[in-house]
Amino acid sequence: MDQNLFDFLADALVAERVEVSYTSIQNALLAHNAGIVGMVGKKTSDRDIQAPFANWRKRRNYKKHFALLDIPDAAEKLIAKLTREAISMSRDHLGCNVGPTDDLEKHITKLEMQENLAQRDACISQMAAENHYLIEALAAFSKHGRIYMKGGGKKRGIPASTSLHFWDQLMQHLASVLRTRGPMTADELCSTIDAPTKALAAVGFEPITPISLDEKLRVRVDCDNYFVINADGRFDIQDRRVVYNGGAPSSVSA
Repeated sequence: MDQNLFDFLADALVAERVEVSYTSIQNALLAHNAGIVGMVGKKTSDRDIQAPFANWRKRRNYKKHFALLDIPDAAEKLIAKLTREAISMSRDHLGCNVGPTDDLEKHITKLEMQENLAQRDACISQMAAENHYLIEALAAFSKHGRIYMKGGGKKRGIPASTSLHFWDQLMQHLASVLRTRGPMTADELCSTIDAPTKALAAVGFEPITPISLDEKLRVRVDCDNYFVINADGRFDIQDRRVVYNGGAPSSVSA
């Protein structure tokens, strides 16, 4: 399985608070292929999933016991640090021998320790508030559709790469439709996109409508990226001997 496709499916499962496993990936792949011509009902073997699964799990630092909270690396490291420091301060308070850290801890007064604890408590409270907001936002998926995160602005990091992969996959579908059926309007192309794909776009990215689809296709036309607009306003592909491959067209035999 392509690594980018696996990342897209796995990240979507995490966002839906579903445990990422071979079974859930296979089910997600079936749903994904349902909207692609010639791919309906197609799955892959667990052996083909093994390598991209291991790669994704290592890069995302995915742990089942943190999956529901989706705790980031920074939060995990902070929790570990606070635990170590709490144990160290407890030993100091009890007068235990804590080894090589004694020399450093002797310079910390009780007042400084109390101030540090207050700062940490404030940090933990802020993290708890953010986690509470995230849990509420996730619970609102089915009721309110798309989630608008605090602060707005452009997507960065994993959300940005996931969004890019989603729209590239959608453009591959549209290119396949145009290759098979010939020139079509944005409204006609929109009708070829299945309901699950539209629902996923509305929740995680941007609602798919004839207007939004027209805008995204025109951007690719302006960038001379595979698509063209005919004189009658319908969209088409530049060369029927070329397959759309996420912005990098590749030639195939006619």
